[in-house]
Amino acid sequence: MNITERRQAASNDLLTIKQIHNNFADLVSSKYHSNDFVQTRNAFINDRLRFMCLLFAIAVPVSTVFDFLLFEQAVATHLLPLRFALSGCLFLIYWLASKNCKSLFTKMLLCCSFLMPSLFFIGIEHQFVQTNTSLPLTITMMPYLIVSMLGLFPLTLRAGLGLLFVISTPVASYHWLFLNKETVTLAHQLWLISLFGGIAIWLQLGQLSMLMKMYRESTIDPLTGLINRRVLMRQINTLTSRCIGTPNTFSVMILDLDRFKRINDNYGHQMGDTVLKYVSNTLKQQVRRNDIAARFGGEEFVVVLPNTSLAHAKPIAKRIADAIPNHLLVCNEGEEFSVTTSIGLTEFNDNDDAESLLKRADELLYQAKSAGRNTIKSE
Repeated sequence: MNITERRQAASNDLLTIKQIHNNFADLVSSKYHSNDFVQTRNAFINDRLRFMCLLFAIAVPVSTVFDFLLFEQAVATHLLPLRFALSGCLFLIYWLASKNCKSLFTKMLLCCSFLMPSLFFIGIEHQFVQTNTSLPLTITMMPYLIVSMLGLFPLTLRAGLGLLFVISTPVASYHWLFLNKETVTLAHQLWLISLFGGIAIWLQLGQLSMLMKMYRESTIDPLTGLINRRVLMRQINTLTSRCIGTPNTFSVMILDLDRFKRINDNYGHQMGDTVLKYVSNTLKQQVRRNDIAARFGGEEFVVVLPNTSLAHAKPIAKRIADAIPNHLLVCNEGEEFSVTTSIGLTEFNDNDDAESLLKRADELLYQAKSAGRNTIKSE
């Protein structure tokens, strides 16, 4: 094995370790999820949240019939307002989720959708305690049913544990402070809730992992790991709709590798792929967290800079242009070479849509190419 092959093998090992770490980090927290995936997952959660709330908003008051058939009339009568209160809360959450799909708001509604049934259980249990009536099995199992519903949503580990805390804390506090349950009995109940919660969280992570895999296969360029053109257009259209008629703005740059065809001809297409991977990794390192980097096609890349004027975008474009040729690449024969890029940079205005914005950036890129390459043209 020659030096180049050893370097490549070591690089592949490092990439594998990094990928495993990144996959685990994505399951633990949404901190490193892309904005587009956050929106996609949020829409998925919102749909399931509305379905769950609507289903139980209807089922909870219907269960009143069974209360009057199974319990004493006094107990069933006391449970009636609790059932309708929970049903009203669930209908309200359903309505709010239908009106607002923003990520933070959906998280708040999801938290409330699990907190309300826990408080409802406490209210029911209190009514049975007040009337000295033994708690039926269907009511006793309610906290475990609530916990099991967590498995419906593709949540991260941190979010799943947070919701498990939201569900169990009111129930445990009520049993400890008002029912004076023995420590062993309470610990046993919390242990069972934890077991149900563990299964539900395992299902959550499985859903999240599958959703991320499907998302990456349909939206991520397999060679560079950047988002593809379809997702890029969707992101630009979203930014455009948010900025029209407001003081907000954003900038777009198109990068094209200089003399890339010569690299393929001289060193082979495998080396060309290595160059594309290197450039994409450089872009990931140079852009900010909220910036959008995409492979536009061939050797062209696009970077979108939200909330960034042209004046503030120019130093970022300069930093990227300087960083790309800063590292020497080595071909199979041991020859070292560097690559440069030409950049067209422009800022959004109210008359733009995604197509016109990219067309203007592409025209500026052509000017940069005509000016001798390895340069930036902006407007």
